[in-house]
Amino acid sequence: MVVIVIVAGYALRGASTLVHELVLLDATNGATTAVQTRAVSLFSPTARAYALTFPGTETALPAEHDAALGSQNYTNAQRAAGATLNLRQHGSWSLVECGFAQWQARSFVGRATCDLGRGVRVDSEGATLRIANGTPWRIARGFRVEGTPRGVRLIPFGAVPAGETREFPAVEGAPELSPLERRALQLWLDDFGRRRLVGRRTICMLEGAVGPVAIDASISSTSERSCLLQLREDNP
Repeated sequence: MVVIVIVAGYALRGASTLVHELVLLDATNGATTAVQTRAVSLFSPTARAYALTFPGTETALPAEHDAALGSQNYTNAQRAAGATLNLRQHGSWSLVECGFAQWQARSFVGRATCDLGRGVRVDSEGATLRIANGTPWRIARGFRVEGTPRGVRLIPFGAVPAGETREFPAVEGAPELSPLERRALQLWLDDFGRRRLVGRRTICMLEGAVGPVAIDASISSTSERSCLLQLREDNP
């Protein structure tokens, strides 16, 4: 799955920094470790430099993607503002002196591995979907993606507390998604259906998993953050 985080707030012209942050944990069904990819999109209302500190041993670099215009349309001022970048380590990794021109958006991609505890296992039996949550975090909600030669079937399910197992009816329906989650997942779901891929994936929205990036700025209340766990039950 390719994650693209789009900052849609470039027209807000507010005084606070807008940050959209999406963490994707990619693992096989029942695995205890996931590959972690974090996409952070930051929109600056003023010309200034930022420092971004990533949790643990995670490191990140700019994606050099202007979410508003496309990097090929950067103005000279925007290019000059983003020319300086330092990566420092003081217990954790920080990107410092990240320059922004006024009303500029930049994206950053971080990578790491993530310990899932005992992992999450998804099983189905007849018309029942069973979710065993062995992670230290609550699954707020999620959905299973079933690809068939006839198209894609989505089966939403509800909350599963940490360390517990819940059963849900395997009934097709529309999953509950935040605006950020919808933007990140829609292209992938469309591609899954268009290519008529046969296979299964489960997407879990985790609460409290993977700490946020620390940014030295006043963050807008309209900012969004989400952590998704993708379980690959097979590999179409």
